[in-house]
Amino acid sequence: MKKLALDHLKLYIWFHARYKMIRSLLYVMAVITIAIPVSMVLIDEGVTFSPLVGNIIINVSGGCFILGKLITLYDKWYEEQPVSFHVAFILGTLFAMLQRG
Repeated sequence: MKKLALDHLKLYIWFHARYKMIRSLLYVMAVITIAIPVSMVLIDEGVTFSPLVGNIIINVSGGCFILGKLITLYDKWYEEQPVSFHVAFILGTLFAMLQRG
């Protein structure tokens, strides 16, 4: 149980430390998500894709769209929170871990 809580805390700190980098992934995901309309235009022009390539394009684009939406929702929530909330959450988690340990 302690290891799970410690791993959760490490993940939380890692995510916040790389918040700007994670946020910039939205732009990469947006570019990848454009692959569906582009591939549809290419298909209309007569370019053919193998079924495997078509499935990869659709699945990767769909996954990037969903991840982008989740990160956008987290981004809106994150910006609404005061800095003291994040400090209190980290300190509270550390205190709870010390109490159990």
